[in-house]
Amino acid sequence: MIDLAWSEAQQMLRDSARGFLAKEAPKSVIRQIEQDPLGYSPALWRKMAELGWLAMPFPESAGGIGGSLIDAGLLAEELGRACLPSPYIHTVAAGLSLLDAGRTDLVAKIISGDLIAVPAFTEADPRPQPHSMKLAIAPDGGGYRLSGLKRFVEYGHAAHLLLCSGRVAEDCEDAITLILAAGDAPGLSRRALATTGGDPAAELDFENVAAGDLIGQRGGGLPLLNRTLNRLCALRAAEMAGGTRQVLEMTVDYTRMRVQFGRTLASFQAVQHICANMAIMADGAELIARQAIWAVDRGAQADFEVSAARSFAGQAYTMAAINAVQLHGGIGYMQEYDLQFYYRRARAEEVLMGTTEDHLERVAAALGL
Repeated sequence: MIDLAWSEAQQMLRDSARGFLAKEAPKSVIRQIEQDPLGYSPALWRKMAELGWLAMPFPESAGGIGGSLIDAGLLAEELGRACLPSPYIHTVAAGLSLLDAGRTDLVAKIISGDLIAVPAFTEADPRPQPHSMKLAIAPDGGGYRLSGLKRFVEYGHAAHLLLCSGRVAEDCEDAITLILAAGDAPGLSRRALATTGGDPAAELDFENVAAGDLIGQRGGGLPLLNRTLNRLCALRAAEMAGGTRQVLEMTVDYTRMRVQFGRTLASFQAVQHICANMAIMADGAELIARQAIWAVDRGAQADFEVSAARSFAGQAYTMAAINAVQLHGGIGYMQEYDLQFYYRRARAEEVLMGTTEDHLERVAAALGL
């Protein structure tokens, strides 16, 4: 039996994280972050490292605190509630893959807050599938050089280290190789892209860029790539679940105080039913995201759980945001009101790391269809 409830220690972590984000990342700060070309707050990132958030999922042998991906998922939920733009889930997913490859030196820098590492997997075809990854990896003496484009790479313009997927020309068609590239490597051009949601993305143009080390075996990177994607998508589902919960709470509070036709909006049965549906979706998103993270953390073949969570949480977040805007009326569209943060992020996350349809296809494949 899976117990998806938080333990007493995890509840304390949740309360601590919620209090920290309420104090350090109010919406006034988030507005400033969204106007900053960097797209995140280095000061907040450093504080998150000092609190041990970056060390949370890593074992003590690697300098972590011996937590789990489940603990990182809890923090992702809180980040989603706060709607804070942050490369947290991306760096955790990349860092755990570096740990799988034995790169504890890089993991130590992540834990200290000195290194932001992100996966750079998406290209012209943004679907996270092997056949869409065409970055050319050319052997060059004892190393490799990279040529090609990566697109829609979240925090790619600000990352210190990129975990790239690509192909060596003479390898078989299905062979994927993972390789590291420095964010400031000569020949790498990074262009920030305008995005709807809070998390920035970038286009990365590799022109004969000298790469770092291979991660895993040449041509054998697909299993590690899938694990990285599963971790990232599971954490994203948790982030979306947190946003869904916050949208529900904001909407319930608003309908209780907003008076229309001489009575509060919450007294109308139609409004009650909409909020009830939102609550069901919020509960479902939390539970399915936690189950996916639990499966990934256990090392299980979790394609079904992860894509089911990513698909359901995405639909839940979008439905909650649309209904919230409807119940708030005109104020729900205003930049000065906080609901717009969640609406924009919900719509943006519909297509990040695969659309709902992409993940439904992955669920179908896991079912043998």
